[in-house]
Amino acid sequence: MARRVGGWQRIGILLSVAWAIAGPLYLNDRVYNNALEEYGLTYHLCREAQGVADFDPARCTERADEMQKIGMRNFSPIGSFGWALEAIVPVVLGWILAYVIVGLWRWIRAGFKPS
Repeated sequence: MARRVGGWQRIGILLSVAWAIAGPLYLNDRVYNNALEEYGLTYHLCREAQGVADFDPARCTERADEMQKIGMRNFSPIGSFGWALEAIVPVVLGWILAYVIVGLWRWIRAGFKPS
């Protein structure tokens, strides 16, 4: 016997597909931007710490590159296992949480109904 999919479940399916496509892109973009910020900050701090007389741009670039590599450790290339985890795990947890909340709500409501 086929079960009909309700309106809220259709919204959930739509949001799940949207997250599976856009979620990993968003997370990778944040990782990349944070790594670039870390690069700029490290280079700037190195430059200020060395002073004008003994400023060595190669040394500061090397330090900044190292910080950027550390920041990019969480980057997941398209098609990788990390990419799949970023797409699937939040969807599964979201559905579990939604069904737990709906189940609790129905259980609480049933407690207020007269016997």
